[in-house]
Amino acid sequence: MYELDGIVYSGQPYVLPEIVAVNAVDDHVLEVTLSNGEHRQFDMKPYLDSGVFSSLKDELVFHAVQLEGGAPSWCGGLIDIAPETVINASRALVSA
Repeated sequence: MYELDGIVYSGQPYVLPEIVAVNAVDDHVLEVTLSNGEHRQFDMKPYLDSGVFSSLKDELVFHAVQLEGGAPSWCGGLIDIAPETVINASRALVSA
């Protein structure tokens, strides 16, 4: 059991792993490595028509992704996406 914000829960708290590496691959997909060793792919295409993400349509800009503060980011941190979004909306890569 554990307590969080005054609410008591059964079981153990779930801790989301951290993104420890990010790489841009073809077709606006990010490959990320998580702190638990898992490798995942995140499709950025659904986000590219929204606000600041539209500048990532340029492949050169998209491929300049860096990891800053645990979040994939571009343009020196002016554009970033929440690590929780990337982790929760990504799919696991299966090893061959």
